[in-house]
Amino acid sequence: SSPHVAFLNLASSDVTDGEFLVATIAIVGGVGVTITPPAGWTLVRRVDNAGSVSVAVYYRFAQTEPATWSWLLSTSALHGGLIRVYTGVDRFYAVDVEGGNEVATSVNHPIPSLTTAIDGAYLIGSFAAASTGTYTMPSGWTRRPGLHHATMAVAGADGGLGPKGATGGATAVFSANVAAATHVLALRPSVGKLTDDEVYDVLVSLLPPGATDLYDLDNTGSNIRKLFDALADSYKAQAFDYMDLLRLELFPQSATLKLPEWE
Repeated sequence: SSPHVAFLNLASSDVTDGEFLVATIAIVGGVGVTITPPAGWTLVRRVDNAGSVSVAVYYRFAQTEPATWSWLLSTSALHGGLIRVYTGVDRFYAVDVEGGNEVATSVNHPIPSLTTAIDGAYLIGSFAAASTGTYTMPSGWTRRPGLHHATMAVAGADGGLGPKGATGGATAVFSANVAAATHVLALRPSVGKLTDDEVYDVLVSLLPPGATDLYDLDNTGSNIRKLFDALADSYKAQAFDYMDLLRLELFPQSATLKLPEWE
């Protein structure tokens, strides 16, 4: 059949470029319905509870956002959605870890336990239930506005974390005994941004031993030093931070930065 459009409305005045957007789409029908997101949205995970209910989670960084986003459904299905806006998210490696659960008929809807790799991650929970009703979130979680129809409910919640490691299991309690699908993702926080000189120092730290002398990097007039200064200016302008550089996201093919052995 022809695609059907699911509309999520958010005034563009509510969003500032660079903010992190999380969209939760819930549908009744489970695996029988295909969801196509608007351009620029990345799927984190879709959790299907057989043919009962599904929850799909997407994200993007805001950039000149429209007032309305449209998700396409492959067939007519009861659906709902919500979009949440967050600031202070690592722009280059936003999602630290994520997971989902299919929930058998129950009032208890478990939130998956994750193991985060960075201190201060922020947990974003998404919940879809195959019945009308409301959620009570566990301690430490803040419930965000959701919605419900006669045979479906969708909700969101979030909460901050301390040190990296296992988040531990938690359970959201629904007001009715129903099947459900849950998802949680951990967002990486952005860290303090660097000065040009600090970016340069991090770049140099990625070089093999002896490279400073080999490339005459102490000579501010040398061509290779000018190249490094230009790289530092560029990465600083793009708001790279310590975590981005030290994870070597800039140089994914090697554990160290490799330069030609110029004579």
